Amino acid sequence: MDVLDEVRQHLSIFKNLYDIIRIIDPINKKIVASENLNEFPPNIACYKFWGKDRMCENCISLRALAENDTFVKIEQASGNIYLTISSPVELKDKVYIVELLKDITANGLNLKVESSVVNKVDNLIVKLNDAYIKDSLTNLYNKRYLKDNLFLNIEKCYTEHAPLSVIMLDIDFFKNINDLYGHLAGDYVLKEFAALITKSLRKSTDWVARYGGEEFFIVLNNTDVDGAYNVAEKIKENLCKTNFHFEQHDISFTASFGLYTMDSEKKTVDELIELADKNLYDAKKNGRNKIVASCSK
Repeated sequence: MDVLDEVRQHLSIFKNLYDIIRIIDPINKKIVASENLNEFPPNIACYKFWGKDRMCENCISLRALAENDTFVKIEQASGNIYLTISSPVELKDKVYIVELLKDITANGLNLKVESSVVNKVDNLIVKLNDAYIKDSLTNLYNKRYLKDNLFLNIEKCYTEHAPLSVIMLDIDFFKNINDLYGHLAGDYVLKEFAALITKSLRKSTDWVARYGGEEFFIVLNNTDVDGAYNVAEKIKENLCKTNFHFEQHDISFTASFGLYTMDSEKKTVDELIELADKNLYDAKKNGRNKIVASCSK
């Protein structure tokens, strides 16, 4: 019995809940098996069905793996709306993700009648998915996305024997900005600083999330400690050169950086965050506007 037959047998009593079963390798984002080999041939990327050329930002198969739980989302493909259920299952001593896809188009709006309606629903789905993984103020990824996707980055870099660097950074004396200029100025500073950070990163491999308050967390794939230090230094220098103008006020500030590189020794998500946070604490303790870095031995 192959993995698909085994899963199908266990799900037979739930047949009305899905139209399609597919088995996903959540780390490599590849389809291992599927009922419909025309739409889901083996080894094709799972996100291709949704018309995407890269991993879904709101990937629930990854979330299911990371949290060992079942997750649900709504997606659109070729004008149809699908309810997708992702759940982890251990098959032949390996954890895969079972995805159940149910076409719910006919159960809701008649989306095939008018293309403009399809576009509106598609935009609504994008907004709903973004709301789940994006910070509403800065439009950066949020803490939920951070934990899910850092898990994947750790697995891939460790498997490929590539370094992974993370940077926790924090605006120095941010409370003073709010106290002196008001909370609207504080929000403006956070949004502009988020944009400054984003411009300093490689779009293809690096990403940044708002960790909370005035703290941000950068993930640098395939980057050693020296390369990560250069990124932190670049952000620090750009910040020094930038004058943030809000209403009649010119606002300048500094930031502190805690950097950690996972090179040889694998770390968990929480361990990486804790190690970067410890270095950030040391940077602030030693006078702020500093970069403190370390790496695994």
